[in-house]
Amino acid sequence: MATEIGQRIHIISLVLNRKQDIPKIRSKAKSLAREAGYERIAVVQIATAASETARILVNSFGGGTVEMSFVQRAQTPHDTGVELLFTGKMVTGACDAATRNICEILPYSGLSRVLDEVATEMSGANETFRLRLIKWGLKTPWDALAEGSDLIRQDLFLDAEESYLENLRAKHEEVLRLLKEKADKNNELTRVNTQLLRLTEDLEALAQERTVFEMTLKIADRVRNPAMVIGGLVRAIRKEIPESARVREKLDAIMEQAERLNEIVEEFETLAAAQSGLFAHVDLGSMVREIIETWIPSLGKKGITHEIRVDEEPILVRSNPRTFKVALLHVLRNAVHASPSNETISVQVTRSDGNPVVIVRDHGPGIPDEVRDRLFKASVTTKPTGTGLGLLLVKQIMREHQGDIEIESKPGQGTTVRLRFPARWREAGQTPGPVS
Repeated sequence: MATEIGQRIHIISLVLNRKQDIPKIRSKAKSLAREAGYERIAVVQIATAASETARILVNSFGGGTVEMSFVQRAQTPHDTGVELLFTGKMVTGACDAATRNICEILPYSGLSRVLDEVATEMSGANETFRLRLIKWGLKTPWDALAEGSDLIRQDLFLDAEESYLENLRAKHEEVLRLLKEKADKNNELTRVNTQLLRLTEDLEALAQERTVFEMTLKIADRVRNPAMVIGGLVRAIRKEIPESARVREKLDAIMEQAERLNEIVEEFETLAAAQSGLFAHVDLGSMVREIIETWIPSLGKKGITHEIRVDEEPILVRSNPRTFKVALLHVLRNAVHASPSNETISVQVTRSDGNPVVIVRDHGPGIPDEVRDRLFKASVTTKPTGTGLGLLLVKQIMREHQGDIEIESKPGQGTTVRLRFPARWREAGQTPGPVS
């Protein structure tokens, strides 16, 4: 039973029309095997099999073509090898009509002794046959073969006199493959750019919201007390002055403006309270999955993978999805920065001691004790170009969610970050109540 091929890298196609082509087939097969990294005996076996099969193809069938490729097993991707695919046509007189069978002409036993797979495919319509020869055991990894295939292909083409038609077809297929890869990469870039644009818009909106929110609170706090003091003093003075005194008119005007200040303070507090309207009941697991979709493209450069685990039962929290997105993305970006190449970052959404929590774990170098104790102070960072403000922002956002951020890390053991939500939401001036 023929092995299922997982991937194939076409290197070169050659045409066999004359006996003079046979040594060239041997030379190309030998060069291919040698440059691929086979040991010397395997190189000789592949070259000999190629030349003997080419000889029979020319002498018995009037010629044909051969395609040389690298192949990878579908079941065991670490198994790689070289494939020689010969194609020819049965011709009148090539063998006895009663036993017109390529199996009686080709030296199957000899080929099978030096190669791992020898298989024939016949097409009854035009009596075309294809002989597939495969030699496994190539120790060079598939990625290395793919990376070096262009140079090997160039070397084999240097002194080739093979059919321009066959090579043009091979090159055409190669161009189509490259165009498809380019189109796929362009589509991926478009998707990433779209996500970056959305994230930028979220950050701009966040900055605007935070500016308005902090401004209103500061103004309300600074105006409220003086307005109340002025109003109280004016009331006390009015009680001590006769109603007929002309100064009462001025005191009434001051009183009116103090009340106006109180109204302005109430308007600012209303505006600040509108910020709380941005919080809604959301499923924490669904929100985290959506955020991770934005984050995944940043993993490619370092070959980092991710795994996410979410409790089956929905976990409801009160959240401003826009600001929480900024907080979680910052934690995830820190994990990518800290992780070595080809590592895994895990994200878990669960409950801990009754509190909804998002847990992010990396396998980076960890954080030194002296740095970890000062992480939430301005200008403290583990990055060469960092500002030290990121975790401060994360902490502020989690406090707005009535939660907190916890960091557990030891040098050489990676870092675990927990974004913890409250088990019960506390409305302003009210006793904490359930989230759901």
